[in-house]
Amino acid sequence: MRYIFSSLLLSAIAHSTPSIADTEVSILDYYPNCSKENSELITVKSKAKELLINVKKNQKQRDVLQAKLLQKIKSIALENNANAIVLLTKKIDYPERLTGNYGGGLNKIPSLKLSYDALLYSECDLSKGLTNELSPIASNGNRNIDSYSLPITEAMSFDIKLEQKEFTKRPKVITNSISLVDGIYGVKIGSTKQSIVSILGTPSVELSSNNLTLYGYGREHWFYFNDNKLIKFQNSTEELSQELVNEIEFLPFFDERKWLVNGVIPFAAEYSTYQNELNNAKQMGDSFLFESESEKLELKFSPSTNFHSGGKKNSLQSIKLQKGSNIPARFKSLSSFDLMSINNLVIKGNHELDTVIELMGEPIAKFFAVDKSQAYLFDDHLMLSFKHGYLSKVTFLENAFSNKLFSNFENKKWNFNRIELAKNYNELKSIFGTDTVEMDNKVEYETELYNVTLFFDEENDNKLYSASFEVL
Repeated sequence: MRYIFSSLLLSAIAHSTPSIADTEVSILDYYPNCSKENSELITVKSKAKELLINVKKNQKQRDVLQAKLLQKIKSIALENNANAIVLLTKKIDYPERLTGNYGGGLNKIPSLKLSYDALLYSECDLSKGLTNELSPIASNGNRNIDSYSLPITEAMSFDIKLEQKEFTKRPKVITNSISLVDGIYGVKIGSTKQSIVSILGTPSVELSSNNLTLYGYGREHWFYFNDNKLIKFQNSTEELSQELVNEIEFLPFFDERKWLVNGVIPFAAEYSTYQNELNNAKQMGDSFLFESESEKLELKFSPSTNFHSGGKKNSLQSIKLQKGSNIPARFKSLSSFDLMSINNLVIKGNHELDTVIELMGEPIAKFFAVDKSQAYLFDDHLMLSFKHGYLSKVTFLENAFSNKLFSNFENKKWNFNRIELAKNYNELKSIFGTDTVEMDNKVEYETELYNVTLFFDEENDNKLYSASFEVL
């Protein structure tokens, strides 16, 4: 099976795209009776410019994005001479509207983000009919409910075994309870990093600085170690920025399994439903605290809105289990690197992982994905991604860390192939290729070596604040 990753805009289709009126590739509700050897895996994604306050308009905005993405997938299938499509995954980032200072003192509003993974079949003889195996995502773009049905007991405990491959190996986990007595999924406060890995498998994220280490499993399982001892668990990271978290391709398994506090209270549970279970806790505003002699388990309930119905409730959004007080995380750059040398390695075709890491020095964070791809963070801005052992992308983030109090980085400037941080759109426009595609604050074009994506801040003189260079 051949795998191709494609990040695309919705605003334009290349001039070579066949007309949808001429022919159209079907999105199937069942897998076809065709070999996956003649198939390609693509990822198509986009986002709305900003999230709207009105719930009904938000829903309409999402529906429009979804319809455009499905049409885009069909267009790509035509470009690749495919004649059948199966949707594998759907990811949606649909946060509540937030305001505040996000980088440079600007009030930025979170965007609605939507993406699909799709399998494109070529030379598939549909006259052979379809299998009885439902596709994970239906032809209308929504989850195929029947293919995701699980027994009721799955909510309380689970026993999962995946293929015994590097980065996807998952030991047997018998409970998803979090409590002062049982710890997290059976992992106790005070356990070593090695014992965590032996119980939960390889983390998606490993971030280290001096004696402090952070392990991330999915988006909602973050473990903090000091001197190789587990000191804290929480369901969100205070150190990494949302921008960096969105760039990480997390390993599967954990985000699909929601924890149960004391084996009873689930994530997003409404306070009024579980008042009896909270009677033994100390209430502090919207937070509830369970304490032992040396540990404390904190639950925070926050107002939340159902974007479909518009209803509001006070639900469990944050959990923290820790020993002692917080230890502030301060991450220092360990590397002194030359970005031009990275470019020279790409030009020479000599950009294997070991060669690049030797050039760059020790990273401050490592990220592992399900297909054995890896990414490394070297300072507050620079991340290098690798696939099949070779450099695949150079990414310059606006901020890798959520709060400058947690890092000792200077405000570094970077430039890469004549692209320089903080230059505005007009200053860089002459560099863009003839096939440039533009949408809102985003510009994409191709060079001999890279697919280039640039992000400009419309509220700050259209200055460049983030960029990525995907190696061709």
